[in-house]
Parts: sequence; structure tokens; C-alpha cells
Amino acid sequence: MNFFKAQDQARQRTTVLVVLFMLAVLVLIALTCVLFHVFWFGMEGGSTTMTDPENRHQAFSMIQWKANAWIATGVILVVGLASLFKLLELRAGGKAVAELMGARRVSRDSGDPDERKLLNIVEEMAIASGTPVPPVYVMDKELAINAFAAGYAPADAIVCVTRGTMTLLDRDQLQGVIAHEFSHIFNGDMRLNIRLMAILAGILFLGETGRFLLRSFSNNRSRRSRNDGAGGIALLGLGLMLIGYAGIFFGNLIKAAVSRQREFLADASAVQFTRNPEGIGGALKLIGGFSLGSHINRANAGEISHFFFSDALHNHFNSWFATHPRIDDRIRAIEPRWDGNFLLPPKEVVTAMAKGMAEETRTSAPAATGAALAAVAATADVVAGEHMEEAINNTGEPAASHLGLAQQLIASIPDAIKDAAHNAWSARAVIYALLMDTRPDIRAAQVRDMESSEAALADLAQRLQEPVQSLDIRARLPLIEMTMPALKDMSAEQFAAFRKQLVLLAKADQRITPFEWALARVLIHDLGPAFNHARPKAPRHKNIRSVQDACQVALSFLACRDAKADSPEAEHAYANGARTLGIIVPFLPEAAHDLKKLGTAMDELALCYPLVKPVLLKAFAATLTADGKLCAEEAECLRAMAAILDCPIPPIDLDVSA
Repeated sequence: MNFFKAQDQARQRTTVLVVLFMLAVLVLIALTCVLFHVFWFGMEGGSTTMTDPENRHQAFSMIQWKANAWIATGVILVVGLASLFKLLELRAGGKAVAELMGARRVSRDSGDPDERKLLNIVEEMAIASGTPVPPVYVMDKELAINAFAAGYAPADAIVCVTRGTMTLLDRDQLQGVIAHEFSHIFNGDMRLNIRLMAILAGILFLGETGRFLLRSFSNNRSRRSRNDGAGGIALLGLGLMLIGYAGIFFGNLIKAAVSRQREFLADASAVQFTRNPEGIGGALKLIGGFSLGSHINRANAGEISHFFFSDALHNHFNSWFATHPRIDDRIRAIEPRWDGNFLLPPKEVVTAMAKGMAEETRTSAPAATGAALAAVAATADVVAGEHMEEAINNTGEPAASHLGLAQQLIASIPDAIKDAAHNAWSARAVIYALLMDTRPDIRAAQVRDMESSEAALADLAQRLQEPVQSLDIRARLPLIEMTMPALKDMSAEQFAAFRKQLVLLAKADQRITPFEWALARVLIHDLGPAFNHARPKAPRHKNIRSVQDACQVALSFLACRDAKADSPEAEHAYANGARTLGIIVPFLPEAAHDLKKLGTAMDELALCYPLVKPVLLKAFAATLTADGKLCAEEAECLRAMAAILDCPIPPIDLDVSA
């Protein structure tokens, strides 16, 4: 899977779906117009004015234009408003979908070995792929094996699994399922799924309106003898119900067809991520052999059936409405030599799970693959080209090597810091510790600012400063990503105070460093959906030429990371990046330290179409590596800028030169 191509295809699929559903609504309008005409003439059939051919012709002419316009407007409003209402209901993104399914947020403090195993796997996957660690939910009452990811973008994504998935799968199998769900996060499926859900809710509402009219008629049968129009209203309700449910019938066909074609891609991506086909293959074999399979019992499971890892519903129309390919076909695509035998979960584990008393314990995290990584000096020079190219090529497409590096980076973070990062209160102190200055006078001013709002938090930040700032530089961005689930648990008031405190800490020395800017931008980007219900804006720029001014600013800034603004080295680095983009605009030395201008430029570049973004990232990399070297801080800067562009780059495995 190519991340940028997948993103572009997701956008194109969205356009096709919009066209298909617009056609469906037009058909609904035409059928509804016919229905109302039948209802109109049925109601007026006994009128003396309608017996006259001339009056009938005039009445028909009036209906033909005016009534049709009103009917069409009414249907569009009904479907549009119902869809909008559903979108508003889901404005919280993935969290809203999880709560719709009755899922419970898993606490990082959980003592349940299965929950710890699940949390560790999700955290490793997120850090390996360069995305914020998503909150994790469990559907406690669902014993079948299934899972889903939901949200509008990686910043507000959640991962949700059933109790059966968490308890019955071993670590490798669960890792395969989670990798499959991360693929859906990367390739743009989540936003498409929510839009499908909203459009179908609008069409369904038309049918529900008809059902309401029919039910109202049935509840008032005693009045029919005194109301000549009651029978007509009943027929109108029945007609609307049939039209609405016919729309749902064809809408679900479209939904199923779109969903099926994405599942093979997500399975293949999971194998590429974990390099272990037996993981996801074993999970699919367990679904095939388990009596409960992957079927979800909640009444509203049909609404999000296309979100799930495997079929959530019993399909009575064979493969017509199947949102997923057959289990057999998926397994054979992963393991061509599969013998056709499914796996059975241990009977005792199933029994214990059903009673809510599971005693089976499995290790919650893999043994460290080595000693904690030695801290890398901030200015250590490394051979750059191949690492940067590999990182960009793996955007949204992490490999097993990145998973191993993520496990090492996590192991290099002391337990005390990890524990603090997983708590909503202390996670703020971790971020504050990253921003505290090493100069005693500046640090003292920062502490005074923090103590004025919350003394206990200021004290914890001081204690965490030294261990946090002595971490491997490559672990800083993963640490920030690690705090995301906890920070999203803040109240709106706490978030406002947190954001204000970040600004005060950064400005304590009267200047904003590139790291401080990057940290603030990444936090705002990732936390925005949780607190401001911010949604990614639609792409606007189809080529580099339309954003060359923004490119000029970004490249000029990057060119001066390892050289003075007035030096030939900076101009050479800028020219290297500009040549990659194919633009001819002069180097802009004044942009070297203008972080406000850089922020505006990055906002504009974030509106580029998906296939434009890899060119941007390659130009950024060409600028940073123009001297053939790359320091850890420059690699971190590139990853932060990629995150702002919604192009998550996995950790870069830098080899320290002798």
C-alpha cells in the first residue's frame, strides 16, 4: 500500500460515492413525486371539479411543475437534514462511534493482563507508524472476535475490540488485527465510513417517515369511517416506507461493495507491518472455527457493519450485503498453502470469558529486544540519504523494523516517565518538563508561572525535567504521542489552562525555538479534534505551483537548521529542496527564524492533495540532507512537519557515525 496513493484513492472513492448517492436521491425524488401524484389524484378523484377534463388538465399542469418542485425540495431537506443530524451526532469522531456501540474506554491503570496486552500493542503500533497513540475501547458484552477503528483522521482515531478479541487471541494474532485496523486509519477509510453512515441515515429517515404515517393510521383506525382521507394517508405512508427502504437496500449494496474491496488491502498491510502472516491469519482461522464467529449482537451493529474487522452481521442475501470477503478467501490471500482447517479457541478460556472470570493470563508485553538505547547526542552526525528516503517511502506504511525500533524506544523510556505519560494529570507535567529550560534563571521563572496555577504539577514537572530531557532525542516525539490518550481526558477548562501554560513556558526566554514550535503545533494538531471538534479541511491545491510561496518559506526555514541564514551552505540547501519541487523562487533568509510565517505556510501546505505531499516531504528531506548529513533534531523536525501535514513518518533509525 502506498500511503499517498491510498489517500488519493480514498478521496476519489468519496467523490464516486457522493455521485452514486446523489443519483440514489434523484431516483427517490422521482419515485416520491409519482407517489404524491397518485395520492393527489386519489384524494381528488371524487371531486366534481376533477370530472371536467379541462379542470383536470389545469390541475395536472399545476401539479406537474409546482408540486414537483416542492416534493423535490422536501425530499432533499429530509435526507440532507437527517444526514447532517447524524454527522453532528458523530462530531466527536471515533469516540462517538465507540460510545454508540456501548464500548468502554480502557484505562492505562488497568490490572487486567489482557487489557495491558492490548494497550501495549496499540501503543507500539502507533509509535512505530508515527501517529498519536489512539484511545482504546472494549465492547465488554461481545464475546465474538471483532474490532474496528473509527474517526475522521489519525488525530481523533480510536481502536475498539470485543471482549472475545482481547481474550481469545494470543499476542501475535491480536497484533495482526490491530495492524489491520491501523491500515484503515492510514488509507482514509475511517472518514469515508462515517460519511457512508450519515448518508444512509438520511435515506433511512425517509422510510421511517413513511412508517410513522402508517403507524399513525393504524393507531387511529376508529376514525377511518369519519375521515375519507385516512386510507390515502395510509397508502402514502406505505409508499414512502417502501421507497425509503428500497433506497436503503441499494445504499447497503453500494456500502458493501466499497467495504469489501478495502479489506484485502488492509490484510496485506497488516502482514507487511508485522512480517507475520500467521498473526492475522490465525485470527481469521479462529473466527472461522469459533461458534460465535465475528457476529455482533447490538441492535445498531448494522449502522457500522462496514467499520469492523470481519462480518458483524448474519447475511441472508449471501454475498450481496457482505461488507467483507469470505473468511476462506482472506486466509488464502495471506497463506496460499492453507490446508482449509480452522482453529478452535480453548474451551476453558471461552467458558471463563463467558462467565466474566477469565483466568487465562498471557504476557502483556514482549521482552525487551535489548538494553535501553543509549542517548544520542543532539548534534551527532549521521549518514542521511537512505534513512530519509526510507522514512518517506514508509509514510503510513510502517514495516516490522519500525515496530522493533518502536519497542526499543519505548523500552528506553523509564517506567516513571511512562506512568506519568499515561495519566491525565501527570501527562501535562511530562509536556511541561520537555519545555523547561536548562538555564537556572529561565527555569526559575517558568516554575513560578506553573506554581501560580498548580503547585503540585509544577513540582512534578521539576522532578521529571532531568530524566525527560536526557532521553534519546528520537524518543521525544513518541513520548508526546504516548501522552495523547491521557491528555484527551482533560476537561475543556483544563485544556485551555494547559494551552496557556505551554505558551508561557515557551516564551519564558523571550523566544520560541523550533522544537517549542513543533511541540506546540503537534499537540494542537492532535488534540484539536478532541476539544474543538476540528475537522480536516478539504484539499485545495492540486500542484506545487499554487503553493510555491508557502514552499519558499518552509524550505528557507529548513535550510537554516544547520547553517547561518546568510551563508552559502543555507542557499545551497534551499536550492536542493527547490530543485526537487521544480520551483524557481529565491531563498528567503528572513524566514529562517519567523515561526509565525512558517506556521501560516504549513497550514497552507496541509491543504494540498494527497499526491502532492510526498513531493513536499522529499523536498524537505533534500533540504535537510544537502550536506550529506542529518542530526537527530533535524530528523525530529521533519517528522513533526510531516505530522502537521497528516503524513505520519515512522521513527528514523539513525546510525551514529564514528
